[in-house]
Amino acid sequence: ERERMRKELQDARQRVGGDMSKEDHGSDEEDGADLGKDRTTCLLIGNHSAGKSSFVNWYVGEKVQVESVAMETAGFCLIRKGGKRARWKGRQTSSAFPWLRRAARMEGVMDFLSTEIVTSTRFDMRRIEFIDTPGMVDGSVRYPYDVDGVVEELAGHCSVILVFLDPIGKALVSRCMRVVEMLSRKHSSKMLFVLSKIDTMKDQHDRTNVVAQIAQELQFRVKASHAMKIHPIYIPSKSKAETGSLPNQIDEIVDILRRACDMRAQDVMENLHDDCKSMLARTVAELEAHQVCVRKNRIANLWWVLMSCVNLLLLSLALYWFALNHSSLDPLLVCDDQHGRTIEWTYADNTIEEERLPARKNFYCMAFKAAGGIPFAILLLLGTALSIVLSLRKTRKQQTMSPSDVVKLRKNRKNLEQVTIKNIEELRKKYVRHTLEEEE
Repeated sequence: ERERMRKELQDARQRVGGDMSKEDHGSDEEDGADLGKDRTTCLLIGNHSAGKSSFVNWYVGEKVQVESVAMETAGFCLIRKGGKRARWKGRQTSSAFPWLRRAARMEGVMDFLSTEIVTSTRFDMRRIEFIDTPGMVDGSVRYPYDVDGVVEELAGHCSVILVFLDPIGKALVSRCMRVVEMLSRKHSSKMLFVLSKIDTMKDQHDRTNVVAQIAQELQFRVKASHAMKIHPIYIPSKSKAETGSLPNQIDEIVDILRRACDMRAQDVMENLHDDCKSMLARTVAELEAHQVCVRKNRIANLWWVLMSCVNLLLLSLALYWFALNHSSLDPLLVCDDQHGRTIEWTYADNTIEEERLPARKNFYCMAFKAAGGIPFAILLLLGTALSIVLSLRKTRKQQTMSPSDVVKLRKNRKNLEQVTIKNIEELRKKYVRHTLEEEE
């Protein structure tokens, strides 16, 4: 039942992630790639030779990572359970896990990215995966990639970040502390501080001094220092000293990872709900923007009709003006009362009587007289220029979506409001009911 619920959640997340990626034409292919993650991811960072690889080997129950005083872990290694033992290089890793592609594209990372597939079922290996990172050192050591940027990118995909400090390096390695300070700005709730190799310290006094130094240094760098706790651990199978009285909280770390795995379903549902809300808001915003553009285009069409009439009028005035001037006629004299037309009436007694017709009264003559002494051609040119400017400004249309895109967005909006969000609530109720039944 739990596996079926997990599969439903994963399928729903992938559907939402696919829709979001299709609608966001400007996003990369990795946007939303984290939606398909099926494991709780734990990121291990810390000083050089602080016991990160040893912890992974102990948790898995197999020798997956090389343990040495030298810098053996030179890259980023993903450890997770699979069907058979295998080792993948960078390209296969980025292909199999889309959420790692952005990190893999960073300069120099591809050659130092790998995956170890193990068959162990110890602890919660079915539900968790680890990312082992290079130990951080100061001095002249240079990495072939931006280690700070890669760690920051990976931290965004992880549920737990284990920071390993050791009695030798403590919290004095500036590069490690810089990364810790950077991660604490956004991921302080994920971070757990582990003081490893406490079995190598002579007595309780030394352990107290080391813990005090680490706590003092971290309280100035960690954002949520009020909730900070340092977990002293050592690997039981590797300890050569008397460890009967040593406080070993390695089992507590295991419990924390188990609780993180148990919280995975809740996190997926919360993220899925947030993704649906975000997608719905973006869909509504795009539809509203489309409607605004449609209204502006309608107004632009009205302006186009109006300016077409004005331009037609100006064109007719220009043709009339040029026709009169081409005939060597003065338009003002043609329209003047004193030069109006006359007709002759011839009577029987051969008397002739002239009758003056009324002056021409039309829009053109009114326009010519209104111009007064100003050459009408100047007014005609000014009017034409103004008409062109208004036409360019008022008839400009906004880009709108195609009818098929509008139909698709409306369909997605309806599906989100009436189907997807309701299904999430049903999954949430099912999860609560299933958990309570197991407790009973």
